[in-house]
Amino acid sequence: MNAANTANTKNRRFILVNHECPDFDSIVSTFLWLKATGMKITDPELLFRFVQPGQRLAVSEFDADDTVVHFDTGRRFCSATNDFDHHGDDENGAPLVARFASAARTVYQTFPQLQKDPVIGDIVELTDRVDSGSSVNCEDEESRRTIASYKDELMEFNNKGEGIVLLVTEQKGPREVVSFVSNLETENDTINDIDKLIACILMLDKWYGDKIANKAETPDVSEKEAEKFDRLAATFLATMDPDLFGITDNDALLRFYSDINMGSPCAAQEVHKTSRALWYNPAITEIVELAKLVRERKTTLVETETARQFKEQLIARLAPANAAIAQKITAITLRRGPWDIIKYLPGDEYSERFQLMLGLTLCRAWFNKKTIRGKVQQFIDQSERTEVNNLVFVKAPETNLTSKAIRYQLRRFYRGFRRIDVLVATYCNPRHGAKYIGITMINNNVDGMDKLFQRLKEVDSSADIYIYPDTNFVIYVRMNGRETPLSPEFIMNEAMNILRPAGQEETLDDESLKG
Repeated sequence: MNAANTANTKNRRFILVNHECPDFDSIVSTFLWLKATGMKITDPELLFRFVQPGQRLAVSEFDADDTVVHFDTGRRFCSATNDFDHHGDDENGAPLVARFASAARTVYQTFPQLQKDPVIGDIVELTDRVDSGSSVNCEDEESRRTIASYKDELMEFNNKGEGIVLLVTEQKGPREVVSFVSNLETENDTINDIDKLIACILMLDKWYGDKIANKAETPDVSEKEAEKFDRLAATFLATMDPDLFGITDNDALLRFYSDINMGSPCAAQEVHKTSRALWYNPAITEIVELAKLVRERKTTLVETETARQFKEQLIARLAPANAAIAQKITAITLRRGPWDIIKYLPGDEYSERFQLMLGLTLCRAWFNKKTIRGKVQQFIDQSERTEVNNLVFVKAPETNLTSKAIRYQLRRFYRGFRRIDVLVATYCNPRHGAKYIGITMINNNVDGMDKLFQRLKEVDSSADIYIYPDTNFVIYVRMNGRETPLSPEFIMNEAMNILRPAGQEETLDDESLKG
């Protein structure tokens, strides 16, 4: 069925297909399609399915009358068949990524009504940058230089204990949603794909609605919002010690949430006092302090008069520079805790169960963001490090951490003498028992991933092996419980034999020169 006629079809099922562990591009593509067709995430005729990256939904999974829509998977862009992927080749054999930096761009291209909306345009431009591996922030060189010129002055003030003041550039697009999406992907066993997808689509919808309404950002919180967040925070903390609080399943979780006594000054603080397991985690302390703040003062921002004056002085001094640059610079005071999720909490038009589950998903994303660096550090500390041909290879143990979370942390924090070029790790998903070996190029400084892929296929032609199309930055060997010579040790040795620094020509060894 043609995508343009999708919204006019009633009384049939629409099966929206995304790849497992949906990323920002997959989520935005789905959001844009819903906007264009006028459908809602809660419409009963919508079903959601997830497949391995690049794959399509099996024919056995849907009926002839169903409308199946693929987003960011399936290796095909064809609006007539509801296929919105930017991987693979077009009808002339040319790579689709040369024309479309994201799957979101293919949806945007399909529906003219989306192209008339500048806010939607900002979302798509951000998605292009995120999915192509570029920075979420889009700062020009002049803005960076201006901010750098204030570095010493900011450091001096921030060391006085009056608060943390930062300079940031004004950015377009839902950057905070990008952060939540990336931090929902840190561990395989924490959040279901459907929960990720729905939570982030609703966040996008809320962000979009606020932009369209030109709603100003404010730290103020209503009494109702304060109590809702405190109740949610208390429940999230209770999930950290489920045995103590009798949380055995989702029904027990909902009862705990509903039965919280909001007569106390801060429910989250009461839960925190009760469980010793929560006492020494700084991320949990931030949650409790924020819950206390919003209940007591109905705000998410604590700012001294000195910090406020300093910030206003900076803004005034930046006015001449801002008049000459495209991306304006402003000063902000740093806030603590998951303050940014408060505005995304669902309203009373949703059931209490739905509000709770979505809220817990947002809390988990924030908590992951605060704790993932330490988890990756521990993971790397337990790994084997080898340097061959000027490349650093690391063979890591089995982990529930996702390859995306590890790769992001290694790219951001492991540089210089700590750098890692190639990671070989075994990833486990406890929810459905899946296990696969990933060979990941951490930075774009390695050649030969395609040759390594071919070598592994030669060794075991029946193995389920996947290489990420176009960029070849990762190879996955899915372990299906069958005997295979493709062990982590074998793959590590083959990687060290085949992979080379980017741009380095292959040389023949001494034995080959002897003829």
